[in-house]
Amino acid sequence: MRQPVKCPRTGMWLARYTAPDGSVLQAGRFERKRDAQAAIAEALRRAPRSASAPLLVDFFNEWPQRFPRHPRTQQTNQERITRYILPYLPRKGRFPITELRRASLRHVQAQLLKSGLAKETIDGAFSSLSAMLRDAVDDELLDGNPAHGIRVRPNDPRLSPTRTPRARRAVPASEVGAFMRALPPKHRAVCWTPFLSGARPGELFALARADLDRQRQMIFVHQTVNRYGKLEPGLKSTHHVRERERRGRWTLIPACLLRMIDAYPADIEGRLYPSPRGYYWSQRNFYRNVWEPAQRASGTDFTLYDARHTFSSRLLAAGIPLVEVAAWMGHSLRAGGEQLNTTTRKYAHATGELTNQALQELESFVAMADGAAERRADA
Repeated sequence: MRQPVKCPRTGMWLARYTAPDGSVLQAGRFERKRDAQAAIAEALRRAPRSASAPLLVDFFNEWPQRFPRHPRTQQTNQERITRYILPYLPRKGRFPITELRRASLRHVQAQLLKSGLAKETIDGAFSSLSAMLRDAVDDELLDGNPAHGIRVRPNDPRLSPTRTPRARRAVPASEVGAFMRALPPKHRAVCWTPFLSGARPGELFALARADLDRQRQMIFVHQTVNRYGKLEPGLKSTHHVRERERRGRWTLIPACLLRMIDAYPADIEGRLYPSPRGYYWSQRNFYRNVWEPAQRASGTDFTLYDARHTFSSRLLAAGIPLVEVAAWMGHSLRAGGEQLNTTTRKYAHATGELTNQALQELESFVAMADGAAERRADA
C-alpha cells in the first residue's frame, strides 16, 4: 500500500494510491496521516480486482528473475516452496495470486504437521513463501502478505517430528580415538580436520593446499562446498562478499595434522581432501562411504558438527580466550551473558598471541585420543 504524501504547500496529507490499472489516484486530503492511510486502505478495498493477476505458480517461476538474490538463497527458497508449499495449495498454485488466503496457508501448515516435519522445516518453508509474497506486495500485486508471521507454536499438540533435533556435544578423546582407529588410514586426515580446525562440513571439503601456511600452522578458509558437492565462494555468512580476503578467515592446522596430509599424494586440482573420483565430497556421500562405516565399527555416535563443537570446547577449557576461539571458528561475539557485553562485542579483537598455546592443546588432544585407542585395543 502506498503511503500518504505530505503536500509542501498546504501541509495536508494526500491519500494517493495505485489503482489496479496502474493509474495513480487520490482518495482525498487530510490533516492527519492516519486518516489518509485509512482512506487509502478503504479505496483499495473498494477498487475492482484486476482480471490479469498472474497465477501464483507463474509468479513463483518468474520470481528469481524479477527479484534477483544470491544463487544459494534463491535455490533454498525455490526448493522449500516447491517441496512443502505448492503441493498442498488448491490446484497446486494454479490460481490468481490475489486469491491466496491465510486460511489456505493454515491448511498447508496442518498438512506439513501431519506429515511429521520439524518446526524448523515448516517455519523455513513459510519464511521462503513470505519472502516471495513480500516481493509481490512490492510489485503491487497484493495489498498484504498473507504468509507474514506464520509460525508453528512450540506448544502445538500436532507437532510430533519423526526425528528429534540432535543435541550437540564435545566428544571425549576416548571416543575420537576409537573412531579414528576404525577408519582406513587415508581418511584419518579429513576426519581429524574438524576436530583440529573447527571447520564446518562445507568448509572442510573446500579446503585447498594453496591456502596452507605451514610455518604458522594455519589455513585460510574462504570457500564452501554445498550439499550437492558444488564449490561456492564465501562461507556461511559471506557468500555475498566479493573480496576474497574479507569473506574468509584463518584457522589452525596443527603440525600433527600437516603430517597426516603430507603422507598422501597431492590432488592434481589442489584440493586438500578430494573424493575417490577426484571431485569435491558431498556431505551425504561422505557420511555414507566414510563416516558411518567407522561409526558402526567403533560403536560411536557423533557428527562432523560435534567435531567442530569439540574444537571450541577443548580450547575454551584450556583457557584460550573466547574472542580468539570465535575468530578461528568464524563467529562474531553477540550480546548476552556476563562475558558478552559491549566491550567484548565491539572492542575485543583476536590478537593471535595464544596461537601456540592452542596448537599445543590440539596436539595433546590427538595424543590422548591415540593413547586411549591403543589401550582399548590392548584390552
